[in-house]
Amino acid sequence: MIKNVLIIDDDETSIFVTKRRILKSDFAANVLTPGYGVSAIPYFEELIASGDQEVPELVFLDLNMPFLNGWKFLDVFVQHFLPLLPTIHICVLSSLNPSEEVKATIPPCVIAFINKPLAAQDLENLKKHECLSPYFSEVV
Repeated sequence: MIKNVLIIDDDETSIFVTKRRILKSDFAANVLTPGYGVSAIPYFEELIASGDQEVPELVFLDLNMPFLNGWKFLDVFVQHFLPLLPTIHICVLSSLNPSEEVKATIPPCVIAFINKPLAAQDLENLKKHECLSPYFSEVV
């Protein structure tokens, strides 16, 4: 089981549904919700500054958010936070479906694109992903 999952989304209903699915499926012990893209930046700044907080293993990122959409957040994350937090993986969880051309430019920390809403089968597939399977070795 993953210890900490972070959800970055601006829709409270989506956050509720995603969090419930994650916890009900025993996918993660803790689900953190700092808010939408621009609100998540201070979370990562504090995470780096404190040094003693537990880093989330996986981030579920929505693309369609105000002020700082998922694409822009991803740019900021890769430039400023990923070098200091290289163990974090990102799963895009959105109602927007990126084109093949856009997918080709996605950094390696993005391990999956899933259409909302998150389903139990999506989590089962993620458990088998090479980056996450060690957390579920007793299941696989």
